[in-house]
Formats: sequence, C-alpha cells, structure tokens
Amino acid sequence: MGDRASKFCARKRPDLFPVRDRVVCRLLGIERSGNARVDWMVFRHLISDPDVRQAIHAVVGELEREGDDRVELDTEPLRLLDAALWTKVSMA
Repeated sequence: MGDRASKFCARKRPDLFPVRDRVVCRLLGIERSGNARVDWMVFRHLISDPDVRQAIHAVVGELEREGDDRVELDTEPLRLLDAALWTKVSMA
C-alpha cells in the first residue's frame, strides 16, 4: 500500500490503521520492509503492550490536567503512539 493510501486509511479508521511514516518506520527499524503489513504487526504489538498503553494514558491525563485549551488531543491510541514516536525522532 502506498503512503497516500496508508494515510487515507489511517485518517478514516484511526483505531485500525497507523499512519505509515518513513520517520517512524526508520525509528522502529521497519523502514526497509516497505510492507504495510509488517508496520501494522509492529504497531499492533506496541499498542497491545500494557506499559505502552499506560504511558499513553498517563501523558493524556497529564495534558488534560494542564487544561491548555489551545491543544486538542486526539482520542485514538494509535495516533497518539504515532505522534509520540514521531516526536521522539524529531527531538533527537
């Protein structure tokens, strides 16, 4: 699946499809596979991990407590995971 199709699927079904991004794929070591199925398996494993889900929940809770009305949080864990991974790369 091409990048556009993958991004479209992620936009329409954010609970099922992660955004397929080269930056995040490079971080996860799956860039060379070029296979969206591999990406989905890796993301499914990550989002199923209780520690990862707890970390996402903790960050969302902290941001909600801060109450910054300028920031609108996404509600889909896969999108939040993707954003966290992308941010990790961009801050490195």
